[in-house]
Amino acid sequence: CELWEKSISGVFQSRQSRQFEFVHEAPNGPRNVRVMLFADLDAESHIVSVTGVMIDVTDENQTLEALRESRERYRFLAQHSTDLIARHDQDGHILYVSPACRRLLGFEPDEMMGLSHFELMHPDDVDHVRLIQERLLESDTVTSTTFRIRKKDGNYVWFETTAQSVPDPADPEVRHLITMSRDVTDRKSTESALAWELELNATMAMLSQTAAAGHSIDSLCELIVDAARNITGSERGCACVHDSHDGQADAVRYCSQTEEGATALTGRCHPNSSSHCRMGVETDHAVFANTHESLVEQIGRQPAFANVNRLLAAPAILGSKSVGTLTVMNGRRDYNSRDLEALERMAEL
Repeated sequence: CELWEKSISGVFQSRQSRQFEFVHEAPNGPRNVRVMLFADLDAESHIVSVTGVMIDVTDENQTLEALRESRERYRFLAQHSTDLIARHDQDGHILYVSPACRRLLGFEPDEMMGLSHFELMHPDDVDHVRLIQERLLESDTVTSTTFRIRKKDGNYVWFETTAQSVPDPADPEVRHLITMSRDVTDRKSTESALAWELELNATMAMLSQTAAAGHSIDSLCELIVDAARNITGSERGCACVHDSHDGQADAVRYCSQTEEGATALTGRCHPNSSSHCRMGVETDHAVFANTHESLVEQIGRQPAFANVNRLLAAPAILGSKSVGTLTVMNGRRDYNSRDLEALERMAEL
């Protein structure tokens, strides 16, 4: 009664409508009732009465409470999930990103707001992901894909992202993307290492069969050089066999290059040649260089090719003596320990 009297008095004093809610003990249980009070004015704008309207809002309140709880649960999960949860507009701009971005990418959430996820993707993956996004925006399907994304420190990691398009609450005609991403760099590295090992074993089996079949040394060197270039992603390759009958020169049995117009070469390198294929014989150890400085330090001279800073060389050892060298080189891609392992195993042939 006090609430009613106070609300009605407030309408008379302010000439403004009022509303309040109370719980009515109905036979079927408590019900939430909303009361709306309106001032009735005469021709001279004097209040002559107050009209009240009562509405049962029990179901509405339950729905709103369920929605509030759902939002709270979503907010809790998003805030504490180890996966990165994000919402993007149709152009890929980030409208929301969960705090997991700090741990996974090194960005604060505010730093990522408004960015397009395409700005952070590896250039080689953009077209692939853009095509998937276009298809998603036209359907209700859920799709997963992997791509590389740049961290704040500039390094790339592999993301596995599950995405689905949903209507924009403010405009159902517009669709947004909800994504959940996790770092799968370690898994991708394991998959890559396994694939590389399978490829190398298959290559070694083929080369071993060729060697056992009694092919000429020139034919074997040609196969080995091409296989070494392929598995290490190299632009050039060379197999050198020491010409032991005079002890004065190294015979280049096969050279291979990707440059247009380059041809295979057979013959002899002069003792004073600066060809890369000789240095393994001279040093009797593997050479692993990814910089110009490292290359010069290891071979003791300027490289013969000005645009080659990355080079691998593995000596072929018979007994305790180096009898040849297998060399690959390129000007773009850094070599790694797996490349050197492959080269050393091929040099054993």
